Amino acid sequence: MAHATVGVGMTRPYLNQGDPAWAATKCGLSTTTTIQQAGCVLTSLAIALRSLGLDPAATPVTVQTKALAAWRASRLPQPFATNSASAVIDLVGRASGLDVGAVLQGRTGRLWSTLMAALGGGRALLHVDTVDDGVDKAHHWVLALRLDGRDIVFADPDGGHEGRLPWDSLEGLSPKGKPYRVLALRTVAPLTKTTSTT
Repeated sequence: MAHATVGVGMTRPYLNQGDPAWAATKCGLSTTTTIQQAGCVLTSLAIALRSLGLDPAATPVTVQTKALAAWRASRLPQPFATNSASAVIDLVGRASGLDVGAVLQGRTGRLWSTLMAALGGGRALLHVDTVDDGVDKAHHWVLALRLDGRDIVFADPDGGHEGRLPWDSLEGLSPKGKPYRVLALRTVAPLTKTTSTT
């Protein structure tokens, strides 16, 4: 398990998007939005790189730096900005050596089977609804790490703590006590030479 020192005398089991080392760093090309405010994907992918043994020194900043360089080299018209985060997750992952699968939404058997398969040799980004208002409104990405009994163990970049959700419902509370309900997932695995580039 990767550990990150946060502040003076504080240790969290996983990377925290609010770590003072990068919390104030701007997200993408934004001049106002910071990693602390909107860096859950960058932080989750850095945790994935560490936990998969691909880059033990990965941080949200190193992930973003590689992604920005790849975006500039690709000359894609879509700006690398927080309001297009879902559109650039693929680019962010690939720039760091990760294959991020397509978005799988809904409460279907396919979501559960894809999640179980992903955790067999990789990880999964889980898009969670964090507002207890009955409206499916995804706001946050966490990283599913493994199955432990009947629980999905995940790393939450909102604080850098480990959490658990029951695999049969994928609904529960975050480590901070927020209601989490998984609305979608994207598989995460090491990028291989045989992985399609389209």
